[in-house]
Amino acid sequence: MKRLTIFLILTFGILCARAQESADSAAQPAPVVQPAAEASPEQLWDRANTAYINGDFHTATEVYEQILSRGLTSVKLYYNLANSYFKEGQLGKSVLFYRRALRLAPGNDDIRYNLSVAEARTKDNIEQIPEFFLTEWMRDVRHTMSCTAWSIVSLAALVCALALFLAYLLAQRLPLRKTGFYGTLVAVAVFMLTSWFAMGERREMLDDTQAVVMSLSTAVKSSPDKSATDLFVLQRMERDSVAEMTASIDRFRNEVKYCSQCNNLSDEEVCPICADRERDHATICVVEQVADVLSVENTRQYRGMYHVLGGVISPMQGISPSDLKIDLLCDRIARGGVKEVIIAISTSVEGETTLFYLMNRLRQFPGLKVTSIARGIG
Repeated sequence: MKRLTIFLILTFGILCARAQESADSAAQPAPVVQPAAEASPEQLWDRANTAYINGDFHTATEVYEQILSRGLTSVKLYYNLANSYFKEGQLGKSVLFYRRALRLAPGNDDIRYNLSVAEARTKDNIEQIPEFFLTEWMRDVRHTMSCTAWSIVSLAALVCALALFLAYLLAQRLPLRKTGFYGTLVAVAVFMLTSWFAMGERREMLDDTQAVVMSLSTAVKSSPDKSATDLFVLQRMERDSVAEMTASIDRFRNEVKYCSQCNNLSDEEVCPICADRERDHATICVVEQVADVLSVENTRQYRGMYHVLGGVISPMQGISPSDLKIDLLCDRIARGGVKEVIIAISTSVEGETTLFYLMNRLRQFPGLKVTSIARGIG
């Protein structure tokens, strides 16, 4: 029985070693074939480091990015690139690459310090949700080494466990058997703990649910999927820019008004389109929103007037015909001079309802030509 057990343990150890060798060989990146005219990664690395030492951070950043574009990554590459972006004042990218470097080397104190300095200079101060102290302590212990280091410790613990278990089976003396037994239990516990740390580091390293926002504005979603709704828009701007934007919004609210004829936005009583005598005042294009006026104008094919309804009829949202500028449209037509009305609203259910209602309302004007845009060009 003992021989069978020893044989099974040795077989298991050999299989684990071969599996680890094949996993390591599979994890190695495939060699990148570069043209003979291109500089080697070592030459690019030396060139980037020289540029950084000479204070040419822009060139250093470009060369480091060239190395990244070849599919090569390392802690030093991420760290140096983050330092270059920090020197250039691009805090967003510096924080991004500091965090990427920290994922590969979670126990590096220099990376953590530089990351804290970069994050301290950002404008947004988002308070983190406090965690249970034991969870935070375990994560700090796990971050003392990388995923590879924890894997090596885990394999070493497994080898020790197997050796101690063999000592327990083969030893003749009782003290040696006790040492082998309890040593096996301790080694197995260390193996399980370090394996858990290694898996946690790998899971955190491959986690793609976190991001560094570097765009001027981004919509914050309700959930990480395509069907999520927008909760609010996060803007990135300096304090002076925020003050200027607030003043602009206040000025827009006080000075911009709706055109008294077509309901378009304007800073005068009558918008420039309605005041333009060279346009065709006998034709009116009816649209839903002000943005639709801009869309039609960008085609440079229409030279008539516009009328903005302000939406479409939607009983589900509580929007009735009285909430739209339909009466204003009828008053314009009743004053005379209008020969054709082109209805250019969406082909949704609400749009079709609004189109049907407008058709019925405009029948009261004899000789008026009422048309709509072709289906599919909503």
